Amino acid sequence: MANKEIFELTAASALTGDELVHVVQSGNSRKATVDGIGTGIFKTAVKFATAQFEAATFKLFNAAGTPRALTFDTTALTADRALTVQDRAMTLGMVQLATGSIPTTAAVDWAVPAGVRRLTLILSAFSTNGTSVPVVQLKAGGVAETSGYTGSAVTLTSGSTVAGNLSVGFSLSASVAAVTVYHVIIELVLQGGNIWSAAIKGSLSNTAGLALGAGSKTLAGPADGLRLTTVGGTDIPDAGVYALYAEY
Repeated sequence: MANKEIFELTAASALTGDELVHVVQSGNSRKATVDGIGTGIFKTAVKFATAQFEAATFKLFNAAGTPRALTFDTTALTADRALTVQDRAMTLGMVQLATGSIPTTAAVDWAVPAGVRRLTLILSAFSTNGTSVPVVQLKAGGVAETSGYTGSAVTLTSGSTVAGNLSVGFSLSASVAAVTVYHVIIELVLQGGNIWSAAIKGSLSNTAGLALGAGSKTLAGPADGLRLTTVGGTDIPDAGVYALYAEY
């Protein structure tokens, strides 16, 4: 066959990866496969000044080598958008730290990983065996801080309104009866430094009522734990389930 220039050759069909191509290595002609060239190019980090994906889906491989698709909903985009990445390690979205039945101990403790900026504690059908108001306390240095909480809590029912200031923790309500059953969401957000702000939003199912509150607390150091207890510190949970989420 007469020699031909590349532009004179018939165009190849879709490549499978095992096609042979001519390469020059250390000044000598060698053969390689299309797959081999790709593996050689990407065996180390490669920088692209501008990278574009034609489709809204691409895949990453997990530790087991299984490809997992990432899909972006681009249907509503009307212009170019910027995504700014903060100069720190991040986990996108809420991470579930723990879930289950509320332990029957006077102090229920959960560990808080370093770097958490928002905590969400959800309590469903939660009650105790006494009449001491339930509180959530933050921990620093492994120790629950039991003073310095400022703000207020209120209990609203069809028959009364009871309000009170916070003191030993973020109170779930201002008053409690032995039959009180809570359904609440407690959000704690790192305001800056070691200052945490909390919002309590909930209702009661033993009667028609609301349990509301908000406040703040300056910790002695970075938060590393969360405690559910009562003002008196001795009443024990006797029902309920929980879920604890974190955002970084």
